Amino acid sequence: MISYDASGLELNVNSEFSGLDGKFVTSASRQVSATGWVKSSYGEVTTTFYQRFGYDNSNVYRKNGTVQIVNQTIDAKSGVFAKDASAVLLSEEVHEVFPLYVYTATTDKVGDEYSLVSLVKLGINDKRISSGKLGFLYSSLRNAQSARGSMRVKKNLVIGGLGKTHQVYKYMGTDGCYFRDVSSRNYTILFDHSDDSCSKGTYSGAKFSSTKLNNQPARRKLLVNKL
Repeated sequence: MISYDASGLELNVNSEFSGLDGKFVTSASRQVSATGWVKSSYGEVTTTFYQRFGYDNSNVYRKNGTVQIVNQTIDAKSGVFAKDASAVLLSEEVHEVFPLYVYTATTDKVGDEYSLVSLVKLGINDKRISSGKLGFLYSSLRNAQSARGSMRVKKNLVIGGLGKTHQVYKYMGTDGCYFRDVSSRNYTILFDHSDDSCSKGTYSGAKFSSTKLNNQPARRKLLVNKL
């Protein structure tokens, strides 16, 4: 072992409330790295490994506690580098981001009748790069899912409802490409598009549609700075 560094967990927890309305904000980050060498058929090989992790979560309550909004991002990155005296034998990096957005609310209350509304958006964004004497490999995976539903409730009984789902799956890599876009409403498939072409003219895919997730420059900066 040549070097080893494992920083302590950086944790921040804050809350601010007035009655039933307020917010909890939590962030955490940590990183680990190590370097060592071994003797092998390639000669003396030096290997470096690192791993970085970031977590950010906000939980907001509004309108006397009838509205709850959860916004969360997990960001993880890791890599391995191996080299001998003359060249890089292997270089691998993996970067994964997991966004989550949840919205729930009680609305349109009239007497003993009201509506429950929910929206959930989550995703997986995964990028991998590998290079070295065995060649170059690259892959990018974007899997965004969303679901929303509403129920009309009267005297604690559901008298009506509506549900929608949407998923966009997009993979691009040196081994090929695949795209699929599926949406449904209640028990009906509205559309189902797929493609395995890697051409630039291929349908680019829907973006992660949550405005809460797309408009977070400060949050991204926080994670980048901590990592």
